[in-house]
Amino acid sequence: MSTDHRSLRYDLTINGHSLALNSFPLIVFNASDLPKPERLAYFRRQIEEQKLDPGTHNDAAHAAFIEATLARRDRAERKAAIARL
Repeated sequence: MSTDHRSLRYDLTINGHSLALNSFPLIVFNASDLPKPERLAYFRRQIEEQKLDPGTHNDAAHAAFIEATLARRDRAERKAAIARL
């Protein structure tokens, strides 16, 4: 994965991903647009930041979620957001 803005922007757009660009040095894109290794690292970091009690992370469920289609993941995320309310 590229580390500078110009290369990152090129990498994402060449693969057909849409970007939200503004005047700040900030590029906004969906985590699902990341290559698999970076996406998994991002999700692992997000899980670790939640400081879950041991045993509350279900590896099989997480693996199934990551392997699911984008549409199924989006639907699951919406349902999880509703459940968090």
